[in-house]
Amino acid sequence: MHISPGAFEVNAAAALVALLAAVVRLASWRKTGHGYMLWLCAGWLGLCVYFSLLAISAGYSPVWNRDELAPTIRLTLAVAVTLIAGSKLLMLRVVWKCAPPHGSGRRNST
Repeated sequence: MHISPGAFEVNAAAALVALLAAVVRLASWRKTGHGYMLWLCAGWLGLCVYFSLLAISAGYSPVWNRDELAPTIRLTLAVAVTLIAGSKLLMLRVVWKCAPPHGSGRRNST
């Protein structure tokens, strides 16, 4: 098996970025109260778990063999992407409901 240097570090950094994105979404939910933010937060937490699983199964001495974790890694990614895509659809629904009707007389001030 070919093991490239930095395999662990890149996935660990991506897991930390995904965790930070989840914290930002949670703070946004507390500020706005929009329910889709919680689903978005859950999706980012799923990505955090995904990248963490990749990190612990990478490098010169992995904690777990990636062959054993492959189904779990794929399922985690599928759930995370589904949550993020669903929350984006809910976000579009909120934007659509809040948008003024076309031709309502509201104009940009440019």
